[in-house]
Amino acid sequence: MADAGILAEDDRVELIDGEIVRMSPVGAQHAGTTKKLNRLLNRTLGDAVVIGVQDSVRLADDDQSLPSTVVPAVVIRARDVLG
Repeated sequence: MADAGILAEDDRVELIDGEIVRMSPVGAQHAGTTKKLNRLLNRTLGDAVVIGVQDSVRLADDDQSLPSTVVPAVVIRARDVLG
């Protein structure tokens, strides 16, 4: 779509249920909260998971979103994280 001139390469969009949806720009408060959450999750979970930050996630063939933070679904025992 960028090649066809429909979207610019840096347009913030998501594909939800096959529909292109424009995303709001990331403001300072959102960016700060995302960074703090990432730091907290990394401190808490360590190497047990890889935290995704502003990474695209494909949930279905017609659905690709860009969540602020992604934590993979894994089973983590509290004693493994907290010692």
